[in-house]
Amino acid sequence: MKNRAVAALLMLAMMFGGIYIGGRRSLGNRYDKVAGAFENGVLDDGYSIANDLEEIKAQAYNLCTIAKKFLPEDNAEIKAAENARAALMSAVGISDKYVKNYQLYEAVVALYADLKAEASFTGSQADMAKIAYGEIESRNDTIKNDGYNAAAKDFNDIRNGFPTAFIAALCGIKSAEYFS
Repeated sequence: MKNRAVAALLMLAMMFGGIYIGGRRSLGNRYDKVAGAFENGVLDDGYSIANDLEEIKAQAYNLCTIAKKFLPEDNAEIKAAENARAALMSAVGISDKYVKNYQLYEAVVALYADLKAEASFTGSQADMAKIAYGEIESRNDTIKNDGYNAAAKDFNDIRNGFPTAFIAALCGIKSAEYFS
């Protein structure tokens, strides 16, 4: 009788061990793929939200540099755009990056409006600012159509289903963050 109890406990331990190892590996790989989609693109081609955010930060810097040549040094819109850019640079987590990117976008829109209202804002500097602003607009439009959120939703649907929710909780696999 004692041997049956030990055998049953060993069998249960092996089952849970197998579930843990298999679940951790399977869900962990799926999670890593989704996280990689944010950094490297859904198709692992480099067309990613992270890449777009880097370009947005660069173009915001260019726009601020140009604005400093035409607007007063203490201009509130320049300061707001610089602060929003710095906040995006230090953002941690995907949802935090979304919020900081939105704040930067609002600051850039206000700064560009100030620039366009400046009478001396003409010539090649105006053309470069228009290009920088257009690139920020374009990158934000591209982000809206990126497949990352769909990949995160697919993962979360699997992770939160039965019995994978139990396995995910057992293995410490968290839900994928949305860029929203």
